[in-house]
Amino acid sequence: MSRERPTEPQALAATPEATPEAAPQAWAEGLPERCGGPCDRAGQAARAHLATSPDPAPVMAVGAIQEAAAVLEAEALMRLSVLVQSTFGRVAAEHGLTAVQARMLCVLLPCPAGMAQLAGMLGVGKANLTGLVDRAAQRGLVERTLVPDDRRVIQVTLTRQGRDTATAFHQGVTHQLSGALEPLTPHARTCLRSSIATITDAVDAPRT
Repeated sequence: MSRERPTEPQALAATPEATPEAAPQAWAEGLPERCGGPCDRAGQAARAHLATSPDPAPVMAVGAIQEAAAVLEAEALMRLSVLVQSTFGRVAAEHGLTAVQARMLCVLLPCPAGMAQLAGMLGVGKANLTGLVDRAAQRGLVERTLVPDDRRVIQVTLTRQGRDTATAFHQGVTHQLSGALEPLTPHARTCLRSSIATITDAVDAPRT
């Protein structure tokens, strides 16, 4: 009785040593399983490179595999960024806000912030922030108040209208982005959250 050929995930599980250096063919075949459908193109390109190479594990083939995967991973992040930013901008417009205005209101939702702190959080210069706050104040969304413990310092605070607008905007963005995740299984969503947390934590970690 012939043994049934294992599926691709089973085959990979049986070969834990499948690294780009030690087993480039198995590593290339595992790209779709490890990083999703878009990486299948990387796997196809890498397998084609390996099939025409006289050496089963050439250094150049390993480099080609890694480079193809890196390019596609970067493309996936950029496409995700475009999706998030376009959703952010669209929902902001529905509430009569620009994207940066909406972001400022969300930043101020937890608590007021000083001008210098707010500029750093938004990544804008002092002059740009002054205009941004002025326009929001004219619409009744924010107000400048004095810090209770140091009345020489001015902070920006949401008004009731600003808080209602920020809350509605945040709920709208959350609803639309959650809808974009509907094709994913619960397990895939968990993996996505974990992966994003790992990436952002690594980027935000202090450099030594």
